[in-house]
Amino acid sequence: MIGPQNGGRSARVIGDPYNQVINIMAKGDHIEAMTLEGPWDQTTWALPQDWALYDLSEEFVPQRVTFSDNYWEEHRRLSEQGKIKHDVEHCPERTQPMAVKMWDPQTGWSELKVPPLAGKASGQLASTTKQGH
Repeated sequence: MIGPQNGGRSARVIGDPYNQVINIMAKGDHIEAMTLEGPWDQTTWALPQDWALYDLSEEFVPQRVTFSDNYWEEHRRLSEQGKIKHDVEHCPERTQPMAVKMWDPQTGWSELKVPPLAGKASGQLASTTKQGH
């Protein structure tokens, strides 16, 4: 399991406090895992609008994380409504490493600090971590 403790800020305000891995992508030794960070209509084939993309090591340990552009738009809206007490530019999920829980059958739960990737999603899922990273 990977993901921010109790989901991202926007996810905690608008929906389920826990996220889930909804897609794993691998190309050579590069692995990415996408987590759901908000509501998702699973009756369509469309990807959710609010997601986090984790860049993983070959051992599946999260190295970096980026959030979708829509995630930040939702955060901005919730901040304007007073439901989140800081603006997007000062959000700890953009400016500081995020606490992520990880399960290992041998050692149990552990907490990692995963740095944000450039603070903002590129807007293109397939190339989010491929552009110079």
